[in-house]
Amino acid sequence: MRLAVIDVGTNSCHLLVADVGADGAISVIEKQREQVELGEGGIGENRLAPAAFRRGLDAMTKFRTALDILDVEAVHTAATSAVREAENGDEFCRTVRARTGISLRVISGREEARLVWLGTRAGIDFRGGEALLLDLGGGSLEFVVCSADEVRVEATLPLGHIRIAERFHRADPFGRDEVAEARAATRRELEKLPKAIREAGAAIVVGTSGSIRSLARMATIARGASPPDHDRGLVLDRAELEAIVRDLTTRRASRYPEMPGFDLKRKRTLPAAAVTLAETMDFLRVDQLVTTDLSLRDGLILEWIRAHRPELALAEAEPDPRRRGVLGMIERYQADSAHAGQVARLALAVFDGLSSIHGLEPVDREILEFGALLHDVGRYIGHEDHHRHGQYLVRNTPMPGLTAPEVALLACLVRYHRGGRPKSTHPEVAALPPRDRRALTTLAGILRIADALDRSRGGLVLDVEVALSRGRVDILARARESAPLERWAALQRADVLASALQREVVVTLAEVGPTG
Repeated sequence: MRLAVIDVGTNSCHLLVADVGADGAISVIEKQREQVELGEGGIGENRLAPAAFRRGLDAMTKFRTALDILDVEAVHTAATSAVREAENGDEFCRTVRARTGISLRVISGREEARLVWLGTRAGIDFRGGEALLLDLGGGSLEFVVCSADEVRVEATLPLGHIRIAERFHRADPFGRDEVAEARAATRRELEKLPKAIREAGAAIVVGTSGSIRSLARMATIARGASPPDHDRGLVLDRAELEAIVRDLTTRRASRYPEMPGFDLKRKRTLPAAAVTLAETMDFLRVDQLVTTDLSLRDGLILEWIRAHRPELALAEAEPDPRRRGVLGMIERYQADSAHAGQVARLALAVFDGLSSIHGLEPVDREILEFGALLHDVGRYIGHEDHHRHGQYLVRNTPMPGLTAPEVALLACLVRYHRGGRPKSTHPEVAALPPRDRRALTTLAGILRIADALDRSRGGLVLDVEVALSRGRVDILARARESAPLERWAALQRADVLASALQREVVVTLAEVGPTG
């Protein structure tokens, strides 16, 4: 079944076309975005201005053409704040229907929040507890406190970036007094939030909108990191955001493009979005958020599947989105899952055996496991330089639940599981935070040894034991056969771990028979 979903927002209109399989599998085949700015010129009067009305109608006409060309069989829609609040919103919907045959469904703020949760929850790491979702659109700002299973509380405030820009961004540059007015007005609205949101104490805060992703990308570049091609897992610190606010509000609009990563399509409203988000993070005492590229549109797809295909027996998915993404990559890139699993098992055993001296954290153990599982995915492109190919695939394949810094470390770990050792002169290593650079060398050293201990890909090593003595690490691998390839490879691959630990590392294989 070929399905299209249409999201008519205050800032932009989106079309997403996907094939939905009999098992509920979703394959996206087309995405379109029209920068319509329906709220421009009329949001303060609760009307769609004539020019905005025409732009919205033109976008729907373009979408209609795409629906016909792509042989779409079903269409599911949602119109949000601008249409919902406009006195002529019904007229707009009727005109769209008459001109294109597309029926727009105007949804409430509560329904909007539910769809955002439904669409984004698959990519959120809920292991630490509840999440707070922030969806900053052109007309409104949605707040959703949720778990993987339910929305506990939600709220919608009239704090969209078009609304704030039209009300306060009157001068060029966005002046100090105007910024102060905008922040004060934003705070007055934020004080209306339910106590359950103000004191949610969420384990993770997730930004779900394009404006937040744009700001997070700018912050990523400003700190010297190289952002991925997608916008999932970017980290935005409040201090970094405040620096962006100061920069945006002290330079003229003609100089916005000089800021690395600035999205020219958001030239008119991104300063207002930055101010609104900064005040929101300050009010809620949020020091950091993480972005996702999942959205209300993904929620629309899932809602349609639930309503129209209740008989589909959707397979029980791996509950952890991080692990689900890793396993999906193994399948997608046709990696040797048995070898990957063996290397991961051995790597974790070595990591645990070194726990008293390596100084690493549980998250590093997880990154090591993921790196071991993915170390060979680059063979999908080619055997030669497969470690470099793997680095590229990890960096550029969406990894649900992983932050951009975690993906950067994971990609480097895959890169350095063989070949030259990590060096601070290498750009990908230099871009890592100092703490991650130190962790990388140890993790890469462990992974190299674990990979060597399955050199024949026969699963010959049953287990490993780590013994520590003054200035030395002994790793005893017990194998069910003589394992000459593993013995030879391990001798060649211990140098990186030895350098990281500043100890001699000796790997010994003992043949103990099939059962040990």
